[in-house]
Amino acid sequence: MDLSQVVSLYLYSNTKKAIEAIPELSRRRGGKVQPASEASAQREYEKLAQIGRHFIACGSDGYPEHLKSFDDSPFILSCLGHMHLLKKPTLSIIGARNASLKSCKYTERISSELGEQGYVVISGMARGIDRSAHQGA
Repeated sequence: MDLSQVVSLYLYSNTKKAIEAIPELSRRRGGKVQPASEASAQREYEKLAQIGRHFIACGSDGYPEHLKSFDDSPFILSCLGHMHLLKKPTLSIIGARNASLKSCKYTERISSELGEQGYVVISGMARGIDRSAHQGA
């Protein structure tokens, strides 16, 4: 059980009640967070499954070992591509979205060399440096 599950059970007695409390907690902090409905989440799941996405829950086989050590690691990962890469050594290369062409080329070269050494580049897939890191790897 991870920290968020413990907090959910302690404060709200179950996860469903914790999710139902999100809008009020958000409002108190000046935000407007509204969790998706179950029907909306199901539609999203089905769309992603149709394009070959895989879902890996924390604690299941295939969940990356290095993520398990973080209290705030994602409960579910949505993955597209070669799942065996999640078991390889990873690194993140992050930087400016509006990076110069020279910076992007340099990033591609570095990430290409790291890829040749067996590293997998992970990121949020933004434009600029992040994109160049993925292209190089």
